[in-house]
Amino acid sequence: MTRVEMLNSKYFEIHCLNARKIELDEAKSKLFAELKEVVAKSKDRTQNQTAFYSHLMQSQTRNKDRETDLGPVSIRQFPADGLQNSGAAGTSAYSDLQMNRVLQ
Repeated sequence: MTRVEMLNSKYFEIHCLNARKIELDEAKSKLFAELKEVVAKSKDRTQNQTAFYSHLMQSQTRNKDRETDLGPVSIRQFPADGLQNSGAAGTSAYSDLQMNRVLQ
C-alpha cells in the first residue's frame, strides 16, 4: 500500500468515526430528552399522589372528627339493605333493648 493509499484509508476511517460520533451524540441527546420527560412525568405523578393522599388524610380526619362528635354509633341502627323504611332498624333496636335488659 502506498503512502497516499494509507492516508486515504486513514482519512476514510476518521471520516467514518466522526460520522458515527455524530450519530451517537444525536442518540444521546434524544435519550436525555426522553429521560427529562420521564422525570417530569414522574414528578407530576408524585405531586398528584401527594395531593391525593393529603386530601384523603384530611377527609379521614374529618370523618374521625364527625364520629367523635356523634359518639359511638352502632352499625345495627341502620338497615342492612340500606333501605330507610325496611323495618330492620326497628328490629335491631328492639333486639338491642332486649339484650340490654338481659344483661342488667
